[in-house]
Amino acid sequence: DVRLALKEWQSQCGRFAQERFDIIQIRNGKEIVTGTLDANLAHYFGFRHRTVNALIITPEGQLVLQRRAHHKRSSPLDLSIYGGHVKSGQSYHETIMKEELPEELELADGEELEGKLVLVRKEGVFNWVQKGNREVRSLYVYFATAEEMEHILTTARDLEEKKAGMTEQ
Repeated sequence: DVRLALKEWQSQCGRFAQERFDIIQIRNGKEIVTGTLDANLAHYFGFRHRTVNALIITPEGQLVLQRRAHHKRSSPLDLSIYGGHVKSGQSYHETIMKEELPEELELADGEELEGKLVLVRKEGVFNWVQKGNREVRSLYVYFATAEEMEHILTTARDLEEKKAGMTEQ
């Protein structure tokens, strides 16, 4: 019964994420959107949804990683590549270039990425399941420009200084 399942969910975490995911099935190797659902419900009930990630490479060929936030449910404070969930109605490419990378690199509103994005294999080819969370993932490599790398390093230094100041307090 749907009502019982929702009551169970409510007693466990009980809040809506205010973000919707496309729920997908894979048929004949293709993604079929079967509906949309609140993000927290999709995770709790294990509905398959889409995520996108990007490895960032510097002009010198080095890999850039980020440290996950302390409040993340999954793997807090671990090193991670960049990316996130594909929201309902968006494509993998749109999500990584217009939302996830600009947000995580703390670009100013409207500032566009100038580097080169390359898809690894094909869209939605990587499947990931952990504790009932079922994700279909696309992976890209993003070749950052020298200017973008300067911004990333400046932002990281500023953040470390802020953390050090908070620690002293």
